[in-house]
This record gives sequence, structure tokens and C-alpha cells, in this order.
Amino acid sequence: MNISSVFGALARRWYVAVVVLGVTGFLASQLWQQAEPVYSSTTVVSVVRSPAYLQAQQSQDPLVTMGNPYGDATTTLAGLLADSIGHGNIDLSDEAPGASFTVQTNTQRAESFFTVGASAPDPEGALAALLVLQEEAPEILADIQQRAGAPADQLMTAILTRPATAPQQEFPDRARVVLGTVLAGMLATALLCVAVDGAVAASRRRRTAARTERRTSTGTPVEGGAAPRGRTGGARSGEDADRLTTTKS
Repeated sequence: MNISSVFGALARRWYVAVVVLGVTGFLASQLWQQAEPVYSSTTVVSVVRSPAYLQAQQSQDPLVTMGNPYGDATTTLAGLLADSIGHGNIDLSDEAPGASFTVQTNTQRAESFFTVGASAPDPEGALAALLVLQEEAPEILADIQQRAGAPADQLMTAILTRPATAPQQEFPDRARVVLGTVLAGMLATALLCVAVDGAVAASRRRRTAARTERRTSTGTPVEGGAAPRGRTGGARSGEDADRLTTTKS
């Protein structure tokens, strides 16, 4: 089977294609209308020096100024914090059930800030998730530094440096689901048309073969062929007998 045979089957069994494509279009329209919206809001998280850290840096004691092993590496801490948030280390099950975070970082160069997006089934859930982020991001960053041995009074902190945007309604999965349905319907149309066309052709061949077999067994002339010899001879004998009867009378 090649492309030309598929198109030939589609042309011969166009009525099958019309039915299947009609059903596919109806299903796609229903999926498009029934898609559940998602509301998203974004903000920017920045890693900055805390007041306690700045005060420690002004000390003349070298042991104090070198207390935090990360030093002024705000970009490193921003990357670690973004990775932690992106891997779901902030629990949203109580304040914003069904919400989730997405993190966007600059892949070209390291920066001390990154963008966080919150998605939820309703606008209130998206904003509530960002409030949880505002509260827990400094705690996560402090835990990262303290596990590395940084003193509690020499920690960097995380703040939201851009107000949360108004929640926007989105349908992230609608186009993908509808496109998949349409492609599946087109494939089903081609397969059904080929199957129906093959079944009709096979049925036609079986009927032709059965008709030929019946004509051969009963002595009926086959279309396009000569009549059986026995039947021709019998017909001639009958004609001769009729002529003799007529002459005698």
C-alpha cells in the first residue's frame, strides 16, 4: 500500500471520510470548549545582603568578615534557591491547593535574581502561592547557607523585587489536546477508508468468482466466451427433428 492507493481509497469511500471527520470535528470542538483554565501570576525573586550581613562586613575582625562561605556570591545562591523552588520544596497544599511554581533563569549568564511563576485553578490560588513564596524563600535560602556553615548573623536573604502580576487566564493543554484529537481523527479516517475499500473489493471478487462457478457448473455461457458444445449440439438436433415432422405432414 502506498500513498496513491490511500488517496484512491479516500476518493472512492468519501462517505466514510465525511462521517469520521465530522465526528472528529465535533469531539475537537467539545474538548476546546470544556478545557479547564489555569491562572498564572509572576514575580521576581532576588538574593540580597541582609542588614546583619552588611553589619558583619563592616567589622574589622577578619574572622567575622569571612564567616559566610559563600561570601558575596549572590548569583550562586540565587541558582541554588531557584533549583530548590523548581523542585517543589515549597509546600502549597494548605494555602494554595492545586498550585505549582515554574522558575525561569537566565541561561546566558549568572544573575542574582530569577522569575517565578505561580499557576493555580483560580486567581486567588495563584496570588496565595506567591505569598507563600515570599515567606518561605528566605527560610530556604538561610537553610542552604547554614548547612554550608554560615553563621546565623551573616546570611544572605531573598526578597520579591517585583510586585506580583495580575493573574492571567491560560489554557496550556487545550491546543495540544485538540491537535492530537484532529490528527488521530485524520489517521482513523484514512485507515477506515482503506479497510472499507479493501472489504468491498474482496466482496466483489468473491461474488464474481461464485457467479462464474455457477455458470460453469450449469452450462450457462460465460460472458465473453463460447457456449458449451453439448448444449449447441442438442439445439441443432431439435431443429432437425422439427424439419422432418414438417416435411412428413
